[in-house]
Amino acid sequence: MLLLSLLACEPNTIKLKDPGTGTDDSPADSAPTGDSADSDPGTADAREPVAVIATPGSVLAGVPVTLDGSGSYDPDGDTLAAYDWACADGQVGAGPTPSFTFDAGLQTCTLVVADSTGLTGTTSVDFAVDTGGTTHAKWTVLVFMNGDNNLEEWALGDMNELEQVGSSDDVNFIVQIDRSPDYSRADGDWTGSRRYRVEADGSTRLIGSTVLDDLGAVDAGDPDTIIDFATWGVRSYPADHYALILWDHGWGWSAAPGPALQKGISWDESTNSDISPAKGELLEIVDAVDTEIGGKLDVLGMDACIMANWEIAQQLRGSVNVYLASQDYEGSDGYDYTGMSDLVEDPSMDAGSLAASVALAYHEIPDSTMSAVDLSQMDAVTAALNDVADALLESADPAGMLAAAAEEAQGFDGSSSTDHDMADMMDHLAGLDPASEGADPATADIVAAALVARAALDSAIVVNYNLGGAVKHANGLSLYSPVQGRLDATWFDGSWASETSWGTFLTAAKAH
Repeated sequence: MLLLSLLACEPNTIKLKDPGTGTDDSPADSAPTGDSADSDPGTADAREPVAVIATPGSVLAGVPVTLDGSGSYDPDGDTLAAYDWACADGQVGAGPTPSFTFDAGLQTCTLVVADSTGLTGTTSVDFAVDTGGTTHAKWTVLVFMNGDNNLEEWALGDMNELEQVGSSDDVNFIVQIDRSPDYSRADGDWTGSRRYRVEADGSTRLIGSTVLDDLGAVDAGDPDTIIDFATWGVRSYPADHYALILWDHGWGWSAAPGPALQKGISWDESTNSDISPAKGELLEIVDAVDTEIGGKLDVLGMDACIMANWEIAQQLRGSVNVYLASQDYEGSDGYDYTGMSDLVEDPSMDAGSLAASVALAYHEIPDSTMSAVDLSQMDAVTAALNDVADALLESADPAGMLAAAAEEAQGFDGSSSTDHDMADMMDHLAGLDPASEGADPATADIVAAALVARAALDSAIVVNYNLGGAVKHANGLSLYSPVQGRLDATWFDGSWASETSWGTFLTAAKAH
């Protein structure tokens, strides 16, 4: 457990002269007359207040620390009217003992005190903020749990699963949990958002890890909230490799405006906001993390429903090495976080191995799907998809070809699914017979392009798990392919729309 102590030290005092009071050797009878404040006999000999900051002892990154300016005083016995703090990282505070939370590194904070007459005194303190005793680890796994909705109790459950494993010298499990005020009274019924470095404990009901920061209410559907958490985690717990897991409801690629339960991820019920891949919010988060770590995020995991689709994989291909997600619904408790013990036991795992381990641990849930995708292969996948779309555009009946590809393919999100398994669609197209009576002249080209696309998908999928049954044709990635109804205009807002001719084909198919 990490503890923060403030050492009792001799106060560090700096006394500065207020430039408005003249010099000490100015004769009293030289003061100007009239309405000048200097003519007030009650202030002529007033002395500036003295600002004092008790030098802090061990200050840990991410752990709130109280800076103590209560030793400040006025030599004339006047009550101090104001305490104003400003730190080098931009944080400000007020009062004699404000609380701050710092990132690792050198820090400077300045205190300005004022008495009732407006005279001021200033002092500063320099101190180091360390990472809480953690070494440079091999992995830091950042888990953003948005439980500010009807999944609240399962967020607490997954945190307790992680505590069955706990962090080690080589592996940091860093969690931010946002709770709802409405659904669960467990664990003391605290509300708001808290941060932890997960510590192993023996309880499966109560969180035993040290609270590193209590943020109060946050908007877990705001990209800046997740960026702030990830930035803090990377700076406070540096490592060779990083994984980010987003935990909550998920509905795929879009997040259209409107009520809750639209396509997207991380729905905050208190604010009715979520993260929209189509609007670029997911990519904004990942790119901010990449900037902080100075390279690509090793693993991005979506502990949420229906997030394994070509659209998101295509969008993230330049920013993430391995993408881990489910094509179908997840159970309420999501990943089996006790399986993270594999990483603690073998912290030399690469990104693909970690993703495969998490997917395997999840695999036991009936009708479940989970796949890990090597995003370095997405350019080849998308190039092959473009060739398929171009061949389909040459057909005499684009609408019929869309139906041939998608109508019998594995679908997700219920009977009215607009997303189908990409590899299963390619298998259906590859099964068309160019020699059959009345075959479309474009059929041979369509079959050839579909076979190439199927092979490209096989190369991109690191692991794929399904338990058969209703999801037996889930092969790793889904693709927007609505047979019934109109096209969702939000799909065309995504960056993927300009990177493929698939949208052109869908538009042509719907026009027939």
